[in-house]
Formats: sequence, structure tokens, C-alpha cells
Amino acid sequence: MRKFTSSYGVAALLLLCAVGPVAAQGVTPKVEFASSGYYVRTYLPDISISDGSTNGEVDGASLLAASLALGSHYGYTGVSDVVNQNDFNMYGFGAQFAANVTDIFGIVGEYSYYRGTPFEEDGFKLEVNGHFYGGGPRVSFRGSDVVTPSFDVLFGGYRLNASAEFNGQDLGSEGQNGWAVKAGGQLDWRVNDYFRVRLPGVHWMRIDVANEGINNLVISFGANFVFGDRQD
Repeated sequence: MRKFTSSYGVAALLLLCAVGPVAAQGVTPKVEFASSGYYVRTYLPDISISDGSTNGEVDGASLLAASLALGSHYGYTGVSDVVNQNDFNMYGFGAQFAANVTDIFGIVGEYSYYRGTPFEEDGFKLEVNGHFYGGGPRVSFRGSDVVTPSFDVLFGGYRLNASAEFNGQDLGSEGQNGWAVKAGGQLDWRVNDYFRVRLPGVHWMRIDVANEGINNLVISFGANFVFGDRQD
């Protein structure tokens, strides 16, 4: 928990360092609504699974380990290989709503959903999905009427679910709630007064679930709809 708290402080410090004396030359909308697709690379910490001698109990508190133990307990081959596979891909979608307080500062809320298959071999399949929901400050640099780079730090919750099956037979599922922080930036390219193309953004996301800290690289792309002109 101490490491996760430190992550909050580092993310907030990076956002503050990004703020400078920027003259806002572009038009500042009152509110923005963005819909995006996501690619997520998840980097897992080392995990361990039971060898079946303890009736499927897990060595450690990892949620993913608990799901793997379902296969290990029943003696399915190939399951232990997952322990050495410490990263995998997920794909998903999500939405952001932003209200601009000034030309530079705004408040953002986000919900996003990710899904992936860390392991599938010898009839055994492990699937995971995650739900992120959070909000926080955003800094936008509107020195151009064409492109707008922005950086944000979002704090919130994360729901991680994992399920396992063997040859189509459901072995069960596990789910845990935790905390998350997501920090990074994106670039919006103006198409007209109401529509922006959100060019691939890059974020780092740290989640803390089931006493495990998990790092993720999040790449996003999509569309941003803007409404109103903010007046000082």
C-alpha cells in the first residue's frame, strides 16, 4: 500500500511539472466527450500457484494465481507455464467526460473496460477483464488551432475479474476490487468546431488488486466531441 501511495505522489508531481506559462491561443470548449479504443500491455509481478496438495488453495494472495490454481488443482497440463508468462495484451474501449475550468486546467472523468486472454493451451483457457473508473485534473496546451496536447492524472478504482475453463467446462471465476492511478497524455487534432480526432495517447496505469501491484502500458485512440466556447 505504501508503494501505491508513492505512485499517487509521483503522478501528481509529474502533472505539476508539466504546467508552464502557456498562452492559450486555441479555442477552449466548455465540455468534451471522448470515446476511445484501448490497447493495454499488462506486466504482472511474479506469482505462484498451488500444486493441488492443499485442495486448490493459493500460495499468496494474487487473483490471477487463484484462477490458475483451479486448473492446477485438477491436474491440467501446461497451467504452470503461465507463472513464467509475466505479461500479456488486453484490448478494450472507454469514454471520458471533461469540463474545462480555465484555458489550461480541466477536470476529467473516465470509465474504461479491458479484456484479454493471458493463457490458452492444452484445453485450458484463462480470461481476464478489468474495469477502470476514476477522475482527476488535466492540463491542456492550446497554443495551436490545429492540435491540442494534454496531460492528465486520474485516480480511482479498478475491478479485476478472472475466469478459467478446460475444454469448454467452466472451472469458476474470481473477482477483486482495488485502487488505480493512470497518468499520461494525448494529442487531439481538430477537424471542425465540434469534432477532434484523438491521436494515439500513451498512459501508464498502476493498479493495486488483491495485494498485488500491477503495471500497465495503455495506448488509446478515438474521437473527441467538444461543446461550447468557454468565456473568461
